[in-house]
Amino acid sequence: MNTYSDSAHRSTNRRSNAILTFLLTTLRCLIALTSLSASLRAADPPNLEPLISISVNDSGSAEIYRGMPLLVSVVLLHPLITDSAVSPILLASEPGPWTNAVKLSISNANGDSQTWPFHSTVNPSNTIVLDSSHYAQLDWWLAPEQTSLLSTGQYTAEVSLNTTNVTLPDAWNGVADSVPAALQILDEPVSLSEAQAENKYGQLAQYYSFLGNNTLALDQLNLLLAAYPTNITGLRLKSIVLDALGRTVEAFNTCQAALAEAYARNPSAMEPPLNLLLLQRQLLNKLYAPVILSIQLASQLVTLQWNSIPDRLYELQTSQNLRDWAPLVSALKATGTNQVWQTNISGTRQFFRVNSGP
Repeated sequence: MNTYSDSAHRSTNRRSNAILTFLLTTLRCLIALTSLSASLRAADPPNLEPLISISVNDSGSAEIYRGMPLLVSVVLLHPLITDSAVSPILLASEPGPWTNAVKLSISNANGDSQTWPFHSTVNPSNTIVLDSSHYAQLDWWLAPEQTSLLSTGQYTAEVSLNTTNVTLPDAWNGVADSVPAALQILDEPVSLSEAQAENKYGQLAQYYSFLGNNTLALDQLNLLLAAYPTNITGLRLKSIVLDALGRTVEAFNTCQAALAEAYARNPSAMEPPLNLLLLQRQLLNKLYAPVILSIQLASQLVTLQWNSIPDRLYELQTSQNLRDWAPLVSALKATGTNQVWQTNISGTRQFFRVNSGP
């Protein structure tokens, strides 16, 4: 069970892009509460209840084939998150960390409680604060080999937060429940449609990325795109994984392909492809980030070091007067995110700069 408490613009885990999309969807629903927020603040409500959103494999209603990963993600938000002056909500539990107050329940179609062997990693603090810039996230998951043992059928997942036994001053006391998420466990069809293949390989990719193995994640997405080269979700996820692997130029080109396909399919769409545009902006910020050059001198040997984009071309230039510049080395392809170049200096004064290519 992973725990986070930070401003929503930070990358808080390996699935940050998926989480960002999930949060943006949630926040869009909350924008309608903005005018209500002002009146609620004026009334100074005594015990605002945290909002709890739950998703299974990034959906409120998921179809999961046996042998696919299953990831339950829960986000806790302040109900007046759109109000920058809102009073914070303090969550705690007694005894132990605040996550002890959170309970995940799985039930079958008959309402019978299920005991599934969820994995979780948790190292939380005893308390956590919810306000306009801080939220909390909890994750539970089953590996593919574990879901292969589950019985097929309809299930619901829901989360309850119970802090009624907390005596810590200023801590929130009460019970809050999520809206249940639906999930259906199925046997995998012999032949997969594009939507079914997207579901299978996309979830496998996000699972391996969640575990930190982006190479395996990329393998799953390549399987999807080999069968369906213009699958937008596959292209978007591949762009995210390529960026995580340090291949930002390839990631940007893949994102551009996804955007082109999205506009080709929906030329008159009422809303733009927000998740793709956000990803594009993120990648552009990386590609056009300032190059910071550091210099170390030992005897007559100078070591130049700068932040780089793998596979991007750079040109080192030198000057003795800061007006006239000459190439020292051109078309230098970066092999990582930190490029190093050494050369012997000549003369009593020498300046260096680095330019990035396309």
